[in-house]
Amino acid sequence: MATTSTTQYSDISLTEALADEILQESRPRRVVANLINYYSIAGQPTGTFKMNRWNDPGQAATATEGTAFTSTTQFGTTAVSVSLITDDAVEERIPGMSSVGELMNRGSFEQKFAALAPEAGLLSRMVFEKIENDLTGLFASLNGGTAVGSSGTNMSVANFQTALLTLETAEDLPHDDIVCSLDKQQLGDLRTDLTSLSAASSSVWSLSVADIVAHRPDLAMNGLKGQLLGVPIYTHGVGVRQTANSGADVVGAMFLRGSGAPEQGGGGQPGAFCLVEGRPIKITIEGDHRERAGEIQVNAKYAVAERADTWGVPIVTDA
Repeated sequence: MATTSTTQYSDISLTEALADEILQESRPRRVVANLINYYSIAGQPTGTFKMNRWNDPGQAATATEGTAFTSTTQFGTTAVSVSLITDDAVEERIPGMSSVGELMNRGSFEQKFAALAPEAGLLSRMVFEKIENDLTGLFASLNGGTAVGSSGTNMSVANFQTALLTLETAEDLPHDDIVCSLDKQQLGDLRTDLTSLSAASSSVWSLSVADIVAHRPDLAMNGLKGQLLGVPIYTHGVGVRQTANSGADVVGAMFLRGSGAPEQGGGGQPGAFCLVEGRPIKITIEGDHRERAGEIQVNAKYAVAERADTWGVPIVTDA
């Protein structure tokens, strides 16, 4: 007889189940957030997390008998969203329930989850869009604020190559996993430039009719659009667009991809940006009979920052 296993809802709390729903719902809003390092300081006595960045000591010195070596010193935001679920919505979703209060008092776990999950998903998109906006807001300060591109000039392959060369020659990088996140206008201008290149260069852009009309479902929902010169290209959402020069230009960036939490033994690799979580996402639910509704609040305590200024290059081009 085959062995089967089941998971009972009683194994987890309602807020844990909703938190899992929130993480699933947030994926379409997360592009840059998937390309950074994540750390958690939940439960730690301090609100500060330090990441040492070691200076390059250069080549080893030649050893000489009787000569001492010289030592070198090596140490070199909260988002909240709120939503109301009305008594009418509860009645429609859960037959037999007339109010949020009744649902919370005598409803089963499955009924509560079914009623609250849609609002939890909506709130999650708001929270993660705020995090994404904070991350794209760091683009312009990379490389000491010195950007590739010109105000009023469209994004081009030449800009892309210059950004890549600037990043690769600034210093010896810890790895070569370089990615690019562009505004949708920049990606459109880049496509236009690729199609207008000379015949000798146009081989980087397929002219096959089959390729042009082919459809690739965005199953990962991670913003990946393709690659150029060996660098994956992502586009961040319109809702997190960053502008420069009084809105005349838009901002993208090329930077090192981060993953995991290397300093906390979580594996992965260091990247240009990091997010430090103060505590896990917190969900609170409260009914209000006077309003014939219930309030769901999702709260994320975090901070985002550049990990290393020279591990990324801003790209500023015409909007």
